[in-house]
Amino acid sequence: MRTSVLLALSLAVALAATVIYIGKKSTGEKSADEIGLLRQEVATLREEVDGLRKAEETRKRAADSLNGFTADGRLVGPAEIMAQLQALRAQQQSAQTALASNLMEITLDRGSDAWARGDYKKAMKLLLPLAESGDAVAQHRIGVMYVLGQGVEKDSAKAIEWYAKAAEQGQAESQHGLGLRLLWGDGADKDPQKAAAWLTTAANQGVADSATWLGDMYFTGNGVAQDPVEGYKWLLLAKDKFNINHRNGATLQQFAAQLTPQQLAEAQQRARDFVPQRTGPEDF
Repeated sequence: MRTSVLLALSLAVALAATVIYIGKKSTGEKSADEIGLLRQEVATLREEVDGLRKAEETRKRAADSLNGFTADGRLVGPAEIMAQLQALRAQQQSAQTALASNLMEITLDRGSDAWARGDYKKAMKLLLPLAESGDAVAQHRIGVMYVLGQGVEKDSAKAIEWYAKAAEQGQAESQHGLGLRLLWGDGADKDPQKAAAWLTTAANQGVADSATWLGDMYFTGNGVAQDPVEGYKWLLLAKDKFNINHRNGATLQQFAAQLTPQQLAEAQQRARDFVPQRTGPEDF
């Protein structure tokens, strides 16, 4: 840029000088005043060219020793340049991360819409890349589709793989699904202790389905130490899920009858004190 300016000014000087020469040599029509003005302009242009040339030389020497200038021509050192470069890189990385996040959210929304419409093939096509890249909600939904055979053959073992990935990231519904697979031995060996651990984690996040299964496990001592008070607490927290998961006709009153009045009061107090803490991403 600076070289171009110098060249342009040099050409202007030459052109002005030529005009003067031609005017004097061929036409003789230029007045002395006009020629004097042209000469002054030429002299001024020459001074500006010399000034720019000297400034350019100064900048080059400074660049060799101090590595550059700011936009306003102020000399800067290597540390300041590196700081500015790092700031620009951070801004670029932030913008790229935000863009990638937005694209993932859009794809997740499209996948969820396809799943809701029953277009499981399209849902799988959209959600699988997200699941493979680590999105916990997509991983959970892929697990559900393998459990139910939606767009794929039923495969509980594959469902467990995806549930486990999402569960480790705190996705509560996957923690519940993984706990049930381990409780039932569906796609993996039965492991009541691990099942209870995952169901507890999910129930603490507010998954009512997990609460009702935990209630049963505490009453029977399956995978946990038998504790009817804790069991009744979880059954109370299950609310309407209790009836859904107890289709054998068992009632909440039948469980309550197994407790003393003191135990019943304790269980009710624990249920009142319970506050779910959602720590992972919610399913769509």
